[in-house]
Amino acid sequence: MNFAFPPYEAFCPVLTKHVGEVQLDILVLRFVSGEPNFLPVIHVPTFQKRYNDFSHSTATEEPFFLAFLFSIVSYEMGWQLGEMSLSKTAGVQKEGAMKRLFEASSEALRMAG
Repeated sequence: MNFAFPPYEAFCPVLTKHVGEVQLDILVLRFVSGEPNFLPVIHVPTFQKRYNDFSHSTATEEPFFLAFLFSIVSYEMGWQLGEMSLSKTAGVQKEGAMKRLFEASSEALRMAG
């Protein structure tokens, strides 16, 4: 699947603090390429356009998309917790980041009113 990513700096600081640039793209790509088959909550071309247009400066103008993006990354990080190769320390860090991203998703929904 050919999926273009927006510039990494475009994402709000909470997201960039907990997810590295490469990992963000991997998590979003993993969700986009796998989950719509089982959980059809997105139309991939529409999601890709919105993802490419998203930026830190417009994040508060699109709180639902921001919340959805936080949720996607949190969900995919949760899947990583089951990986056998994950050390205990890395697992604790990922679990903490996953929880903070989920909380950020809830906060973005509160911004939406």
